[in-house]
Amino acid sequence: LSVAEAYEATNPYTIENIGMTIDLPEALNVTSCDVGETSIDLRLGYNGRNDVSYAVMITYDESLEDYVTITLPEENLQAMIDYYQSMYTGGNPGLVAYDENDCVLYGYTITVVGGTSADSFDDDTYGAAFNLYWSTVTSFVDCMTEE
Repeated sequence: LSVAEAYEATNPYTIENIGMTIDLPEALNVTSCDVGETSIDLRLGYNGRNDVSYAVMITYDESLEDYVTITLPEENLQAMIDYYQSMYTGGNPGLVAYDENDCVLYGYTITVVGGTSADSFDDDTYGAAFNLYWSTVTSFVDCMTEE
């Protein structure tokens, strides 16, 4: 099986408040979904494991409504880069390249985070995170363009 086939989305989940459906990887299940005025916080588990979890966060910032990620003002892009570098390097910015698992689309920021208490992600859990990110971005773009 190719990676795409192995993580083919087969578990759709609809965020009722906004009518957006995310095609989740089969192994992921929703554990909670909190929708606020300017944010959505979706939490997921992986195959019933208690040592792996994922989160999808969608937030709105009016000051970024004219931007997508590649056109962000320099200070906003640098803040994003610094945030991810500190997360992935234990607070030592500069040791890794900019992580692209954050997307800004006309004021909405989409972030996908995977975490584990195990020693490391295995291929399946890492693949699920990768698939979740692209499924979320695609679903969100589809939802925005339908309106």
